[in-house]
Amino acid sequence: MEEARYLGTRGRTAEEPPGEPVVIAIDLDEVDLSNAAQLEQVLVDTTRGPAPVIADFGGVRFMSSSGATALIRAHTALQQQGATLLLAACVPSVTRVITLCGLDPLIPCLPTVEEARQALAEVR
Repeated sequence: MEEARYLGTRGRTAEEPPGEPVVIAIDLDEVDLSNAAQLEQVLVDTTRGPAPVIADFGGVRFMSSSGATALIRAHTALQQQGATLLLAACVPSVTRVITLCGLDPLIPCLPTVEEARQALAEVR
């Protein structure tokens, strides 16, 4: 099982088998206008090609509409690479923003990283 990447790292830091999920631990308390572009960049730059990206939002307690926009942009960019974006461990306030913005059908949020991995395995 690969190690999580933390917000702020860019690109792959270790050899990973093609198509294996890349897990990024989002080490932010809040995602808002001040850091949404950084979140988008990290999500997109972490993988090249069809590897799924799991963003562990376990530490995120608040997300503004700027964060939702960053997720939409990252989802679109990853989709163009043949990759998918899943979120894991979202707290209810973040899940509410995702739902209100209509993102839940596009970017699933699963209770844990392990459940996100299992969901990906079932689709393959």
